Amino acid sequence: MSFTALIDITRPDADLPAEGAIPVLNLPERQDRDLWIPRLIHAKKPFAIASLDAISHEEVTRLAETSRRRKLPVAILNAYRLIPVFARLREVVVSGCLGKMNAVQVHVPAAISAVLCADIALWLLPAASAENLSAASDNRIAVAVTGSNGKADAILDMAARKASLAVRIGETHREIAVPQMTSAVTAERDILSNTLPAAHRWPLLMHADDAASAIVMAEAFTTNGKK
Repeated sequence: MSFTALIDITRPDADLPAEGAIPVLNLPERQDRDLWIPRLIHAKKPFAIASLDAISHEEVTRLAETSRRRKLPVAILNAYRLIPVFARLREVVVSGCLGKMNAVQVHVPAAISAVLCADIALWLLPAASAENLSAASDNRIAVAVTGSNGKADAILDMAARKASLAVRIGETHREIAVPQMTSAVTAERDILSNTLPAAHRWPLLMHADDAASAIVMAEAFTTNGKK
């Protein structure tokens, strides 16, 4: 049972959603977003952007500053966080079975968003930096996390749409079952409609400030000639 309705805003002349509804902006033209985003902020309505591709990096940075100042939840959908293999890896990290997290390494394929890969690194280890990203020579996003008790490796082959997750603790090696590769959007929209924000954030989702941090990290990675 949904707590609230999701309203997709795909036209600049759409009506402001009713009280309690969560707007999801999918407006390709910047002038339309420049109309709608201030309108929603003024109305103090939490909202989501359909994807990082639907908004410029400059807009993300500005939106992150505004959402922090106004304490208004603003999520950006279609991140990699809730792709099943990465969601399962996050569960492993949060469970504490690896002990204290020491390091994360993310291999970034050339055709894949470095920003969304950077967000995965920061989601798993908030102290991560551009040094935790490296260029991949194939289509696989590979994420390795190391803790005081062990290590976990998640691999997602974007071309073959196959994934694997392995955990090593001491002498024990375990392959963890991963659900079939799916888009994260359905899970993200379920969170938007069924979960109330806490501390101005929806749990698990990438928010504007998360995306802004990932942009800075990815830009440092690409500027240094690593990709």
